[in-house]
Formats: sequence, C-alpha cells, structure tokens
Amino acid sequence: MKVGFLGAGRMATALAKGLINRSVCGPGQITAYDVSEDQRRAFSESTGAWVVDNNAEVARRADVLIVAVKPAHVAEVLKDVSTAYSKQLIISIAAGV
Repeated sequence: MKVGFLGAGRMATALAKGLINRSVCGPGQITAYDVSEDQRRAFSESTGAWVVDNNAEVARRADVLIVAVKPAHVAEVLKDVSTAYSKQLIISIAAGV
C-alpha cells in the first residue's frame, strides 16, 4: 500500500512512523508534501520516507491520501490534487473535516 501525506507536520510524522513501525508499509511506500521546506526535511529525516515538491505528485504516487493540514487549508490542498486524483481513498485528520 502506498500512502501519501498532504501535510508533513507532527501528526503526519507520527502516523507515518506508526505505519512503518507496525509494518503496514515501508518508508519507500510513503510520500509527503508540506509548504514548509523545514517540515518536509524533518518528516523525511524522521521517517525515511519520500518528500516531493507538490501535493499533486503525492496524489500520483499514493493509493491512500491522508489530509494532514489545518482545516483552513483543506480546500486548497484538495484543489491541488484534483487533477491527479484517481480513485484513491482520502482520509482527513483535519479537525472538523
């Protein structure tokens, strides 16, 4: 299973580590993007997973997309992936979404 994180902050990092530690998927099967280069770097260093330059690339690589951004940014992120969406399961961990 290939998992993509739209947002690479603390919650995304914790979830990715959990998936890896429980052998649900390996680091090479996880991809993430965050607007913050520092967050992308920290995510990659903490998990060993891939980071890319945009949300659409995450969507192209994933079977499951996890929306891990603040609620105010969800619409923008989903718009970013709309052209790359191809029946992936989308899970939101954004509060209230």
